[in-house]
Amino acid sequence: MASTTTLSPRSTSPTTQPHAAATRRKVDWRSYASVYDDMAAINPAYAELVARYRGFLASRELSAGDLIVDLGAGTGNFSLEAAALWPGCRVLHVDADEGMNARAAVKREERGLRNLEILSADADAFAVKDGSASVVTAVHALYTFRDPDAVVRRIYDWLRPGGMVFACDPGRVIDVRDWARYLFRASLLDRGLWHTARVFYRAREVARQNRRIASAQTRGTYWLHDLSSFRGTFEAAGFVVQNSWVTYRGISDALLAVKPESDPAAEAHHPSAAI
Repeated sequence: MASTTTLSPRSTSPTTQPHAAATRRKVDWRSYASVYDDMAAINPAYAELVARYRGFLASRELSAGDLIVDLGAGTGNFSLEAAALWPGCRVLHVDADEGMNARAAVKREERGLRNLEILSADADAFAVKDGSASVVTAVHALYTFRDPDAVVRRIYDWLRPGGMVFACDPGRVIDVRDWARYLFRASLLDRGLWHTARVFYRAREVARQNRRIASAQTRGTYWLHDLSSFRGTFEAAGFVVQNSWVTYRGISDALLAVKPESDPAAEAHHPSAAI
């Protein structure tokens, strides 16, 4: 899900730990949905990430009918940007949580975006036709999946040659108290004490879920990485990483990567294709 403050990394092992599935069930993602956008609205680091994504999409050369997939799309803050910026494209918003998707649907109707399709599906089982997508987005979502490496490989397959992925994922342990102080100060300066107090009161359930995630994190459930290993996951899948950077106050790794116009793996199996 495109997280705002609900961040925790997964185990360094690409294989799910035996306790991981049970831990994920204990984290109630639905409880985030009601206050998710309120927290995003007071988070300057999140606004910077959305702006970076908007700039990336604006620089793409897309055609009418092209497919943009937002995987783990949460309440739609990135899929909505894509649909608004490219009204001729089909934007597929994919998230497993009905609460998040319901919030995204409300915002879609408010903005009159008819090219945004919302699909409730588990990313570990979801698939689109190979070679059909022009852009795939995965913002603060990969760490929640059972096997991030496998998801990255599937993203590679979904993209057409020359298609791109915009990925960002928390790789370091989040200091929940530090983020609370950061958000409180930012909101206080921008919105005032009353609004800030009201948002933080409503966000009590978010804090509860964060503690559950932090507890699971200490048991090695979530994916930990630095920028180099994050890049390596995509390069191992066949991507060419065009740009990578550390973002979100130093806890997240991000990259832009392209699927080569010619697939070296495919050519290895079919030598004549290179002729």
